[in-house]
Amino acid sequence: MTLAQPDSSSPLFSIVIPSYNRADDLQRCLHSALAQDWEDYEVIVSNNASPDHTRDVLDRFDDPRLRVFHQKENIGPEQNVAFVLQEARGKYIIMLTDDDLLMPYAITMIRMVLRQEPDTGLIFTPMRQIDGQRNLAGDHLWIDGIERRSDLPSIKVFPPGKQTFIDLFWHGHVLTRWVIRRDIVDLEGYKREIGRHLYSPMWITGTAMLAAKTVFLNQYITIHRILNKIYWEYPDDHMHGGLVAMLKELLADDPASIQTMLVMTAQRAINRVNFIQEREADTRSSADAVKRYIAALMDIPDFAAMNGFPEALGNQAMALECYDMATRLEMKAIIDAARGIG
Repeated sequence: MTLAQPDSSSPLFSIVIPSYNRADDLQRCLHSALAQDWEDYEVIVSNNASPDHTRDVLDRFDDPRLRVFHQKENIGPEQNVAFVLQEARGKYIIMLTDDDLLMPYAITMIRMVLRQEPDTGLIFTPMRQIDGQRNLAGDHLWIDGIERRSDLPSIKVFPPGKQTFIDLFWHGHVLTRWVIRRDIVDLEGYKREIGRHLYSPMWITGTAMLAAKTVFLNQYITIHRILNKIYWEYPDDHMHGGLVAMLKELLADDPASIQTMLVMTAQRAINRVNFIQEREADTRSSADAVKRYIAALMDIPDFAAMNGFPEALGNQAMALECYDMATRLEMKAIIDAARGIG
């Protein structure tokens, strides 16, 4: 089920902000959202039963464009996203997390795209990143093998379909950089994905890429916070099985596209081994986390049967020189046992 069409009295844009326990960040986020150089928009905030002073911060804003909802109890981060999407009345939805910032010219730039490409369903942009202390942490852009913004045109159009899905799907895990036309938001499909894996929001962008034209706007319109405190946890061993199932469902009629996406997903899964090792506070806990993750990956039939995947995963584990050889051999033994070797 997609969201209903807006009526004639609805604003053109809805900026939606699901929020939890980041009162001061939310205040900065809201100031940026309400400072646009265009008036026909609304801002929706859902306070997910925050225990901090979020309610006090929201009470200080007096702006007719702002619609605030206070959840009586915590409904979970993904359901909070679903809530703000459901409440949006605009034709186009701009998603922000509560520690992000919107540039004051953002809507003006989006309108420029829509004038040039009026049947656009999705717009995505490069993303400037700051860390938890608001220091510049880099820029987030890679597309078609091009890593420099100067190598791209001001606007690049992608037709709807599977090739666009393959090219752009992995850009969809951060919704902050996307603008989506409201009538192609598959909210019920997104809700079905909740709890299956970390990447449930990618159902929204993935289905939209298949259904409508996507336009890349070569302009920073958001600042995205990374390395900030988060309030939700997904076990590493819970991440990829549900994602594989989602990809198969989205591309059900195209085995070749499914295989292409599975190979891309498998490579990302292997690369995550290093992230897990670096994230944990001590060697023992990180080794245990990596072992659980490796076992979970080998439990995914599509990965275990993929040509070269077990070997590549084993090589990645053996390259983790922060662990002694005995620990690395234990990791490799998990892979071999899953393959029936040894």
